[in-house]
Amino acid sequence: DQVGVAHGEFVGDNVLVEQGDLVTFPNLSGVADSWVELNGADIDLSTYDEVSIASWFTPALENTQWNALWFFGNDGNGAGVGSDGFCFQSSRGDDRARVWVSCGDQTAPYNIEDAVNDTTNNPAGGNPDFTEYNDLDLHHVVCLINEDMELKLYHNGVYIGADTLVYDAATGKINDIVNISPNFARFCHSCYSADLPWLGSLHEIAIFNKAL
Repeated sequence: DQVGVAHGEFVGDNVLVEQGDLVTFPNLSGVADSWVELNGADIDLSTYDEVSIASWFTPALENTQWNALWFFGNDGNGAGVGSDGFCFQSSRGDDRARVWVSCGDQTAPYNIEDAVNDTTNNPAGGNPDFTEYNDLDLHHVVCLINEDMELKLYHNGVYIGADTLVYDAATGKINDIVNISPNFARFCHSCYSADLPWLGSLHEIAIFNKAL
């Protein structure tokens, strides 16, 4: 963080920083075990009226699981229960590039996500309904939540889609920017301990307290 107080810490033994880039790759045992972790209270998204997270990255080809480029929230001790988070996954085990918000129900976090998937281009041999960014190319992605509680995704300057965040306490689904947990922030890893770290070069992440 060049201007604020959010200083990240390296986790794992295979992180390199080259010319300002965060580069993660499998260690000598072939295991992906590195990411950067920050104190989420230093970047408390729940205090924003709007938020945009812009990222520039080049993914490795090994991202074939539920690999997250960034995550803000709570991990429920690694189980993801009560994640109350905001996350972007450039590649998943179901061939999706997906941004999601999940706040509320502590027992079924998967069922309360509001999300946007990129369905514009089917990867070779992949799910015809989804796209993943897993091709050694440079990508620019902006994920935002605006004051109307709309979740939006842009890829390389192109609008991909939107989803309205649902706030319904009766059903336990209370997806709202104010409910994103300030527990921690992660770059190149998700909220779930079973998920593998994201592999590739993360060139830059910029966080804005407005909808771009």
